[in-house]
Amino acid sequence: MLVKVYGSAVFGVEATTITIEVNVATGIAYHLVGLPDNAVKESSYRITAALQNTGYKFPGKKIIVNMAPADLRKEGSAYDLTFALGILTASSQIKADNISEYLIMGELSLDGSLQPIKGALPIAIKAREEGFKGFILPKQNAKEAAVVNGIKIYGVDNILEVIRFFDKEEPLETTKIHSVVGRIRENVGLMSQRPFRSTHHTISDVALVGGGAYPQPGEISLSHNGVLFLDELPEFKRGVLEVMRQPLEDREVTVSRAKFTVTYPSSFMLVASMNPSPSGYFNDPDSPVTSSPAEMQRYLIKISGPLLDRIDIHIEVTPVPFEKLSEERRGESSVDIRKRVTAAREIQTQRFKENPNVHYNAQMSVKQIREFCDLDEASKQLLKTAMEQLNLSARAYDRILKVSRSIADLEQSENIAASHISEAIQYRSLDRDGWLG
Repeated sequence: MLVKVYGSAVFGVEATTITIEVNVATGIAYHLVGLPDNAVKESSYRITAALQNTGYKFPGKKIIVNMAPADLRKEGSAYDLTFALGILTASSQIKADNISEYLIMGELSLDGSLQPIKGALPIAIKAREEGFKGFILPKQNAKEAAVVNGIKIYGVDNILEVIRFFDKEEPLETTKIHSVVGRIRENVGLMSQRPFRSTHHTISDVALVGGGAYPQPGEISLSHNGVLFLDELPEFKRGVLEVMRQPLEDREVTVSRAKFTVTYPSSFMLVASMNPSPSGYFNDPDSPVTSSPAEMQRYLIKISGPLLDRIDIHIEVTPVPFEKLSEERRGESSVDIRKRVTAAREIQTQRFKENPNVHYNAQMSVKQIREFCDLDEASKQLLKTAMEQLNLSARAYDRILKVSRSIADLEQSENIAASHISEAIQYRSLDRDGWLG
């Protein structure tokens, strides 16, 4: 497969655009042509280590890299990132259909992080003159390049950020939303971490979902591709919580005004916590303070059934006794859990690779649920019994299937088993009769 990527060479104070042609074919060899100096030739060693240390690989095939125009001497290590992205794309490890719209430069460290380059300013000027959509370079050079108006500058810390930029476009989507409200930190061209937003319970519905005389994104859009955390959920005004129902379902929110209508993305993970009663105690005969059923009903009524229906997992956490708090036995480490989650997400990435707008199980449509959540007879019977006894809605049915699919992915299981369905049902504790005691 042949791919063209663009870099730049600086001669004096002027930059010249360099076309990097990468061809990956059957065979085993690596050829770099186009008058590269020794620093450019050594790039293959840095690229190999960087890819291995970030979960990718230098393909064991015949690779030809041509730097055009071939009669100009190319110097330095700033082409590492350009070569690496070209090799990943040409070997089909990533999908980057629009890679030719950007000029890419950066020196790779062996761990995949980026070192600063020289000549960022003249390169940015040349990229603007030649109509490139953006300039991707090390974050250390982003401020220098940002002096040039008329071209987008994306400063990045490592090669993974660039891969994500082209292969799922999440950082670009997230950065765009935060840019609209002026919340991009200085010297940061591209957000490299998914957002985590935590709001106070006094927030208004406009601040949560967006709006105003001149509509701006709200917290649910600022949480796009990330997490929105609501602590003490019943303390929020019921009207504020109810406006989340449609965005949770559609993963976007539409704000209408007399003269125009604007739609903001809002594909976020909602995480909420709450006490089971105003006093903080629930059905505990030894507690110093208790609440009557009527008090608990008034407390919990702010959370409507339709809103709970849209929350996939409900977990009731019981008080932890002193013996558990003081014991030295350690559970599974966060590092190990992260590895399992990453592996499960990779399974889902491969599952939905033909669906550009679906990246993980929670985003599945009804049609995709039927395709990827096929159940055996035992699982169907178990789910049928739960639906009847717990009086679950059709929406809860779909969400149980999505959660069970994720549980199966975490266990590296191709098929959903009855045990996965059972566990997913257990995660809907607020649907059960008698939760109020």
